[in-house]
Amino acid sequence: MILTVTFNPAIDHTYTVKKDLTEDHIMRTDDSQFDAGGKGINVASYLNTLGKDTVATGLLGGFTGEFIQEKLDEQGISHDFAEAGTTRINTTVIGEKTEYKVNHSGPETDHQAVEMVIDRIQAREPEIVVISGSLPPGLDYSAVEKIGGSVDADIVVDLHGDVLGQLEGSYLLAKPNRKELSEATGTEIKTVEDCRKASKLLLDRGFDNVLASLGEDGAVLSTKEQTYFVEGLEYEVVDTTGAGDAMLASMLSGLQDGMDKKDALKQALAFSTLAVETSGTRPPDIERLEEYMREVEVRVI
Repeated sequence: MILTVTFNPAIDHTYTVKKDLTEDHIMRTDDSQFDAGGKGINVASYLNTLGKDTVATGLLGGFTGEFIQEKLDEQGISHDFAEAGTTRINTTVIGEKTEYKVNHSGPETDHQAVEMVIDRIQAREPEIVVISGSLPPGLDYSAVEKIGGSVDADIVVDLHGDVLGQLEGSYLLAKPNRKELSEATGTEIKTVEDCRKASKLLLDRGFDNVLASLGEDGAVLSTKEQTYFVEGLEYEVVDTTGAGDAMLASMLSGLQDGMDKKDALKQALAFSTLAVETSGTRPPDIERLEEYMREVEVRVI
């Protein structure tokens, strides 16, 4: 079973407007969508779509936290959250040519909340624990290391670059995007080769695998044995929210199904492409997954 930890969940509120936002102009729309969000919750949702056994945990609170739990119940996603603060709301506005995002920092939190989350993880005895997303005010990288040292499971992380850059110890996989990888390693990443070199710095620090998402340019998977690159597919961008979470969920799903790393990477790129073609973080149309996988080519670099 794969358990996800979201310390700073959110309601993802998505508007779609006919034109891009302009100063001092009121935009109106009848297209508004509310999703249970936060990177770990997104990963759990995508794992559920892929038919994997998963549980979502972390911190929730207030009327917004109740909404997220109701949404997870509707999707049939198991969850066991500790209560802390009032869960935030993040807003995305999709314009004609531009996408706008406003994210709240989240409620003030302390390390007692981390202990409550650890209790829930230990009670579930997962094989893999995915810790992802931003940390709320009051928590730092030590909250992640505390979990890693307290549970008997493989740890996967998808965190902001400043947090990722401070982690020490053994981790199964890190899933940074280009900016996060650059921040974590203190290197500039413009090319695939830059990405490979930066990923190796994380491998040398104790990560077994680094899956770096590069947006429309594709993704790089670096392991202790080899580095693979997949170029991005041509697609219609509807909403980039959750694309990296979809990639991570599909990668873990493939590995859990016994795929080799090259095929798991192909599936991850294909599934994240489907997610980008879907508004919000709703489950994408997985009936097209195999079709998209056939278009993905893996290169050794």
